[in-house]
Amino acid sequence: MAASPAVLLLLLLHSVAALSLFVPNTHKAFLGGNVQIPCSFTVDKPPVDRTLLVITWYFQGKPVLRVDDKSETSTNPRLSYVDRAWEGGADLFISNLVLSDGGLYKCSVIYGSQRKEEDVRLDIQAPPQVTITGKTVVLNETSVLRCSAAGFYPVDIGIKWFRGSEMLSDVATEEPWKNQDGVYNVNSSVTITPTDEDRKLNFSCTVQHKSLQKTLQETFQLLYGAIPTVHILPHTFKKNVEQPLVCHVSGFYPESIVVNWFLNGTSVDKTETRRINSSALEAVFQFKPTEKNWGTEVSCVVEHITLLRPEVKSLIILGKDLTAHYKPLVVAVAILLSAGLGAGTIFYYVYRYRQKRHPKLRNITQVTDGSFTLNVDHFYPKKISVTWEIFQPPSSKTPQTLESTNVMQENPDGTFNVTSTTESLRDKVNAGEEYTLRATVTHRKLKHPSYKEWTPHQNKDLTYFMSSPELGEILTPSLTLNSQTQLQCTISRFYPDNLTVNWIKKVKGKEEIIKTSEKYKITPHRSQQQRDKTFTCTACLLLTPSLEEQGAEIICRVTHPSLEQPAERSSGQIQVWVKPTLDHPMQLSISDSGDVIAALSLLKFYPKDIRITWSDGQSQEKRPSEERATQNADGTFSITTSCTIPGQSFNDLDFKMKVTWKHKNMDQAESREMSVRDPGETVNSAHVHDPPDNSASKKKGLKVKETFRAIFYILLILMHFGIRFL
Repeated sequence: MAASPAVLLLLLLHSVAALSLFVPNTHKAFLGGNVQIPCSFTVDKPPVDRTLLVITWYFQGKPVLRVDDKSETSTNPRLSYVDRAWEGGADLFISNLVLSDGGLYKCSVIYGSQRKEEDVRLDIQAPPQVTITGKTVVLNETSVLRCSAAGFYPVDIGIKWFRGSEMLSDVATEEPWKNQDGVYNVNSSVTITPTDEDRKLNFSCTVQHKSLQKTLQETFQLLYGAIPTVHILPHTFKKNVEQPLVCHVSGFYPESIVVNWFLNGTSVDKTETRRINSSALEAVFQFKPTEKNWGTEVSCVVEHITLLRPEVKSLIILGKDLTAHYKPLVVAVAILLSAGLGAGTIFYYVYRYRQKRHPKLRNITQVTDGSFTLNVDHFYPKKISVTWEIFQPPSSKTPQTLESTNVMQENPDGTFNVTSTTESLRDKVNAGEEYTLRATVTHRKLKHPSYKEWTPHQNKDLTYFMSSPELGEILTPSLTLNSQTQLQCTISRFYPDNLTVNWIKKVKGKEEIIKTSEKYKITPHRSQQQRDKTFTCTACLLLTPSLEEQGAEIICRVTHPSLEQPAERSSGQIQVWVKPTLDHPMQLSISDSGDVIAALSLLKFYPKDIRITWSDGQSQEKRPSEERATQNADGTFSITTSCTIPGQSFNDLDFKMKVTWKHKNMDQAESREMSVRDPGETVNSAHVHDPPDNSASKKKGLKVKETFRAIFYILLILMHFGIRFL
């Protein structure tokens, strides 16, 4: 006889396992990258039946992805389903993220007749890219340093300027502006008047933004330049005669410079630039004036990094009519002047040619990693020697020789430049004692070796050698009650090796310094020097957690001479887990109605949430049960679960009953099972491992088994004779 629709519906409802859904409140991702938004579900009767499963994702209330056992439909090719249904995965994958992908998503899972939905907000972030400009300054001249942060999202950002450890105040930060792609840019500038003392200091621009795990800092040193001197050589214009106009530019540094000629405000092309040396050149304009040019202006315009605006020198084009009366005199004077000028020019260029082949030593420049550089320019031949020495104290007669590296460059005129860099001095000088650094240059064009020296401005202060520590994330494994666990924090790139590490316990905003005790053991850190002469160490804390640590934070706090404020890393809120233990085997009793009551106790677990299921071991039919949970004195929980089984079920010799439990601290569910044929309790080997075999456990197991077998045989005999009601 065919079953009614109502019966079929009841069977369907009964056959589908209970559905649970797990989704975080928020999820963070970065612009341009990929993201997998997590959504997971569980059913009481695994494995998951794909024919009963439908997964739908919504964005801002509209469906964007639907998956069932036959198809996957998406409104955007960048959206796809991460197929992990067999293990309860319903994650949404989005590739090549754009800002418009941020917002409220909803994960909806239908399994059979049940449906669960949860919301998750996706936050899109983009970290700023920082660029420093205006680093070239002129001594005692007002200069503007600029820091640009580009491509960041969201809009809120903080920018600060520092001179060494001093925060600068004369700062102007513009309002951020939005690009076409939705990200933001912002410029910040600081006005300074550089002094000789500033040569030895580090300047830095620090940027704070939501997308950054730590403050972004761009550190640099000022490059001192020289402003060019510009003048146009005097000239008398002759109509319809091509003649050179010369713009002489000298005394500038660095070498990069742009010189252009303009005629009546219009740029001209017919120019030639002659480099005299690294800090002087001549820009020549071959000009043929006509009568219409009289009274107009010709200009030489110079652009250089030391100039806030281009330097302009101009001449008014005025023709001079030489009468025949003065022409012989003019010709004679011109010949004499030409001869004198020619001889002077030849002498000048021979002198400059000889000079430019002699090595020119620049000042020693300090580098942020504790090393120093020296530039030697325009020498020939190529062979040159640069040696570095430390005199500590400066009067010492036995200097310490340093290792160095030389980078050679050939110039267009055939001469050479070299940049010599020392090794880091971080471990070469003694703190609190004066010293002098000397770089000596030997070359065949020099009669005697030449040298440059550098002495620290504050002889007892080595802050310019310091390097601030960088803290890695604290690796926090899962914590089990009363089971010792190690927390680690890696600290790197610090100098000198003068580090203090404290472990802090923070509970509800209150901090407490952790000291060595039975619960906590602090392992002394050992520093290791790296190739760049900075140090790295790993701070370790051995923790034996109790439930007092539940929800607390463990903080690794570091102090170092290079830090104004201590640096720290947090473990985040700690979760302490306690796995349930089985008190005793399954207990059986007979009720007044003849039914069998099976009970099991699980002790000392945390947190309280635990899932317990009773079922027919053969048909897997779920049976109703009752649970009674209690809290223990140490904060853990215990629970007793019981299930009532009709007595006639035991008429079937193949009948089995099974209890299964799963806790957050368990990798897999555990279960116990008992049958009529074998009343002794058996363990499901697919879920848990059997305890070690020994004679005591064997005897106990046999005794328990015989007891249950005797109870069941008595029950079967009573039922066989129809005595069900006592």
